[in-house]
Parts: sequence; structure tokens; C-alpha cells
Amino acid sequence: MSESILLTGFRPFDGRGINGAETIARYLHGRKINGHRVESRLINVVWNDVTRFCERSLPTTQAKFVLSLGEADRPWPTFEAVARPHADGADVAGRAAPACPNPDTRDSRLHFETEWFDDLAHAPRLSDDAGAYLCNWMLYHGLIHAAVPMGFLHLPVQGTISSEVYQQRFEPVVRRLIEKNL
Repeated sequence: MSESILLTGFRPFDGRGINGAETIARYLHGRKINGHRVESRLINVVWNDVTRFCERSLPTTQAKFVLSLGEADRPWPTFEAVARPHADGADVAGRAAPACPNPDTRDSRLHFETEWFDDLAHAPRLSDDAGAYLCNWMLYHGLIHAAVPMGFLHLPVQGTISSEVYQQRFEPVVRRLIEKNL
């Protein structure tokens, strides 16, 4: 039996009808990449849901690694190299952000090289600022609890782009990142 890859994606938020992270996570769920089955989990944009997932699921995951996806208002994908100890803003349920457990930054435990994506039309860039909302919290809190390597990739906002077109643009980026970390 081959190992799995745990891929997380956030559900819609901020009045959006769709979240590109969910689109890609749903598309890849159950597919095999280099013999490894992708197991996707969709997470509500709710502080407590992210915290619960990180504390309950990540310490016991049997996946080879975890790649979390989210949306950012940037025209290109960004691999988040660092999670910072800050959380800010109300979630979709109106709840305030939690307090961060300690002041240390946390480095992604997945590998990333910009050269891996040179042949792709929508190549990701490296980022050292995952923001202060739930994407950063997922990476920060996840890195505290994950029993396996973990990283985070922000995708551009899907907005009015059809799911089919969005998948064609960004699935190759996610697939390549997974392949290079196997």
C-alpha cells in the first residue's frame, strides 16, 4: 500500500462563492501522484475548525506530508516559507482570532525551489509572509502539531474563473510541488 499525501483546502470566505483552494483540493482528491494517493480535507474558514484540525488530525496523520492550500489576493501562487506568530481578524462565524502560543516563527518543512516551475505558465514565487489570517494560522499551528513535514501554498483568488480553467492553470503547480517533495 502506498503512502498518501494530505492536501487541505479552505472553503469560501469573504463573501466569495468559491475558493480556488477548495477547487484544487477537490480536483486532486483520490488521484495518484507518483503512486501516492491524494487525500483532501476541506476546512471552514473558522479559527476553531483550523485549530481543531491541527491539534487532532495532524499529530496522527499517516500521510507522507501535508500541503495546505489557501487563496491570496495575488496574481500568482506563492509558497509560504515562514509562518509568523500572529493571527488577526474575525472568521466567517464572526469569532476573533486566537492568541498565538509563543513568539517564534516557524519554517515550512516542505522543500521549494523556484526553478522547479520554470516551464509552467503560472509559476509560484517564494513568500515569507503568509499574512495574519487563517492561512498563516493553518501553517503556524499546523507546524506545531504535524507529525510529518508540512507546507502552505497560496493560490490566486478564483473569483469568476471557471473551475475547469482554474484547474488547468493551477493543478500543475500543486502537482509539481507534491512531486518534488516525494
